[in-house]
Amino acid sequence: MKTEYNVFLTGEIKVSNETKKQLEPQDFYPLLLSGRHIAYRRGFYGQGIKIAVLDTGVDSTHPEIKDNIVEVLNYTDMRTGEDDSGHGTHVCGTLVGKTVGIAPQAKIVSARVLTPMGGDVNWLIAALNDISKRKDIDIVSMSLSTTFSEARWYQKEALHKAIKACTDNNIAVICASGNTGKESELYPACFQEPITVGAIDKNKNVAYFSTRSNEVDVCQVGVNVWSAKAGGGYCTMSGTSMATPIVTGIAALIASEYKIKFGKRIPEMVLYEMLKMATIDLEEAGVDSKTGAGLCTLNKNYTEVKMYIGNKNYYIDGQLQKMDTVPIIDGNNRTLVPPRFEAEARGIEVEWNFKEKSVTTRG
Repeated sequence: MKTEYNVFLTGEIKVSNETKKQLEPQDFYPLLLSGRHIAYRRGFYGQGIKIAVLDTGVDSTHPEIKDNIVEVLNYTDMRTGEDDSGHGTHVCGTLVGKTVGIAPQAKIVSARVLTPMGGDVNWLIAALNDISKRKDIDIVSMSLSTTFSEARWYQKEALHKAIKACTDNNIAVICASGNTGKESELYPACFQEPITVGAIDKNKNVAYFSTRSNEVDVCQVGVNVWSAKAGGGYCTMSGTSMATPIVTGIAALIASEYKIKFGKRIPEMVLYEMLKMATIDLEEAGVDSKTGAGLCTLNKNYTEVKMYIGNKNYYIDGQLQKMDTVPIIDGNNRTLVPPRFEAEARGIEVEWNFKEKSVTTRG
């Protein structure tokens, strides 16, 4: 019987021509915007958390993620749960990669529900129903979407029931809003239960492709995100598919801290509320259909400070300020900036001890 493909990836599955064997510091910008370092400094890396990723499968041999993949399931009519499109591997890399991951000590259960051409919604429903019965899975991440005609109302109800079974079992469900670039009724994004993620670029502008709806809860970077490439190395992809695992990774860090401190799984509704509170407002004040509650990040004090060599003018989030000295380049071609201005711009206390000849920053 020919498979009816009615579930599709929400992100671009075409790998960018820009690929690398090793990444450079500037390639990690979306990860910095997640505020992951805030959790790391407190000792939380996603340990104790297991995430079910419903996608195109995974390259379980990739060095970034091979130690984090604990189970590979296959619900498709393909022979294997391994990734032959690259999408699922990219998502998993953003979630748990050693260097490109938000929660590098979390574990992944990869459930393949898509082929490179798409998937049958019944595969997705079957995977969710199985996951909903498990006690070891904390979060479901889905970078996919579907639509329903009136003739398929029964499948819509079945999908909704499967998602509710997960949330009723205290499993948070996080999904992509879609890539239509307009108001669209896509599922599972438009069900009330999932935490729906929109996309922005690195300058925090709404991505042109990000689907708008009243169910968008939060947003994250989804443009030119570097992550693991199936077969080895790294590549960029764009889409709400790429923003979703960043938010899922943040959720894993929050859930990990909760589990360690309280000795139990975080309630699904508490995790949802904490994610929406861990935001920087963008676009309209409050909640809007493009970015939801805003940029989801553990670093809510995120501040951009821009300085120029030899210039006393500097900018805090675009606002002009003045220094009494200037940044310079020393004899070793290193950039040296006055620490007080950088620190004060970020709300950090700077203390000089002239007797010890020491500088201490706090904050």
